[in-house]
Amino acid sequence: MIIITYNALLAVVFIISTLYLNSILINYKFGWPTSPPFDRPYLRALNPIKVLQVNRELLSNILSIRYINLFIAWKRFYNTIKPPYLYKDILYSVNKCRLDIHRSEKSVSSKQLRPIVVYVYGGAWMGGSKEMYCVLAANLANLTNCIVCCPDYLLGNVVHMLQDLKDCTRWLINHGKEYGGDPDNIIFVGHSAGAHLCVLNMIELINQSQWNTESNNIVQKIKGIIAIAGIYDIPQHLLFEIGRGVEDISGMYRAMLGVTGLKRYSPYFLIQDILSRNDSTNSIQKEKDIPWPFIVLLHGEKDTTVPIQQSEKFYIASNDLGIPVEFHELKHRHHTDYIIDMMNEKHQYHKIISDIIAPYVEKIILCNQ
Repeated sequence: MIIITYNALLAVVFIISTLYLNSILINYKFGWPTSPPFDRPYLRALNPIKVLQVNRELLSNILSIRYINLFIAWKRFYNTIKPPYLYKDILYSVNKCRLDIHRSEKSVSSKQLRPIVVYVYGGAWMGGSKEMYCVLAANLANLTNCIVCCPDYLLGNVVHMLQDLKDCTRWLINHGKEYGGDPDNIIFVGHSAGAHLCVLNMIELINQSQWNTESNNIVQKIKGIIAIAGIYDIPQHLLFEIGRGVEDISGMYRAMLGVTGLKRYSPYFLIQDILSRNDSTNSIQKEKDIPWPFIVLLHGEKDTTVPIQQSEKFYIASNDLGIPVEFHELKHRHHTDYIIDMMNEKHQYHKIISDIIAPYVEKIILCNQ
């Protein structure tokens, strides 16, 4: 009986020590010493509740091993597919980032220029690569018959990321025709952090277009944005991350350049700023004359990583400004399951491309003809 009790005690000590060690290592790698400006950033990581929350996130990442088949699939696909269906590693930005161009068999055989879809992947502003989403981009190309561009962007700094999206658009305007794309008909599709960047980039360009000729030219080329599970109110999402216990290890705070960037790079607050300017200068008509693209907001009903309220709130603000926007709630969907499944045509959520995204792409194209 004493041996059993002693062994049980050793097991408990081992489990608790492992949980704390995991928390310390994860915070050291991702959080310390650049934690948000909350009290006691080092000691807070040792709070028992936070230790459990961090280990829960670690377990969630470990369980992603179940997608190993998709990892193998996109690795094989990326190494196998060649031009004219896939053009790889094209240098496009001042930050030395590269993009891939995906083409469907129909677009390759057609002499007609096709709209260009730019897929901007997510990854908490700190991770991801164009190779990971090559199958999804190819599926988009096949189901929309558009030219699909998937760019890498410099991670970790929102200013660099915005520069890369602007450079990507500029490159497509100058070189899109070489790959069968219509540089006057560009549509952005983004997920999570990628959705945030797509919308933020558009608002930044809209604001700059009032005095910058090049930005105005780029704005004219972007016809639509399909934003999936995006973050539009950064301060609100930081509070949500605090509730999950991941604010210290999340890349969001650092990517937004600290406290001063939380509202500065929040699409919701930028829209509110435009509304405030309208109220103070009675320039509603001027703002309405801005060629806002058609924006589609898609969000999973059961998203526990980015709550659906993010899209609902931004939808209301956009409507108030008169932006052409639609909101579509994806029933029974979480944050990443449908994105991962969109890479596999045998999965039920793959139909999101064919039943939701592709029709919206077609609608955006038709609205601009």
